[in-house]
Amino acid sequence: MKDRTNDIEDYFCRQFIRRAYQERLYFELSSNNKRVKAISRFCNNLMDIINTDRVVEHCDSTDVTYLTDRLQERSSHKKGYCIGFFNLDQKWADISDAISTGICSGLGFAVVLPDGIAYMCEEAEFKMKRKSVILHSTASFEE
Repeated sequence: MKDRTNDIEDYFCRQFIRRAYQERLYFELSSNNKRVKAISRFCNNLMDIINTDRVVEHCDSTDVTYLTDRLQERSSHKKGYCIGFFNLDQKWADISDAISTGICSGLGFAVVLPDGIAYMCEEAEFKMKRKSVILHSTASFEE
């Protein structure tokens, strides 16, 4: 896939983030200096900033195989765009690699698939289950 970082991040914000947060989050994601702040927003406040109308599944598991299977049941794509505090940030990666790297980091992250599916996971807190969700939009990035 060609590099369309700003396009996919704009799509991510418009499709999966509440309207009140969209512009700010996109601005911060687009700025090298403020990107950390944007990622921190959904790492720590996932359920406050996502468009809950797009949630199709709340995931209690952090098992990579389980989560990969859940995403592949909903999408024909094998790669997703990664947003998070890990080495795959702003890169396209195999779904299982992206989830594994994100889970192992202990930090919040998102994997956005081109056909309107996204997986988002909050930062791990001491002795707390991580909140994570699968979201679906009728608009795909491919359009």
